[in-house]
Amino acid sequence: TSLLGPTAFMGIFVANTAYALTRTRRHRATLPAGCAIAVGIFILAQLAVEHLFNYRTSVGILVNLVCGAWFLALMARSRGAA
Repeated sequence: TSLLGPTAFMGIFVANTAYALTRTRRHRATLPAGCAIAVGIFILAQLAVEHLFNYRTSVGILVNLVCGAWFLALMARSRGAA
């Protein structure tokens, strides 16, 4: 259970961002974009842990925070649209 939550949040974030950036549902475009987004997120999180937080937190916590907030924003947006 502890591994499923972070993976699901990251997957939802990457997939939605890739679809929004490429504006298509074709995997030829969204798969490379999703890979680049995921790598970029992990690099930015690692840099934040090293330079901003001085190793007082972990990459997993930052990724969960950002992607979890994104998930909640998606849930709030879709609930308001219906």
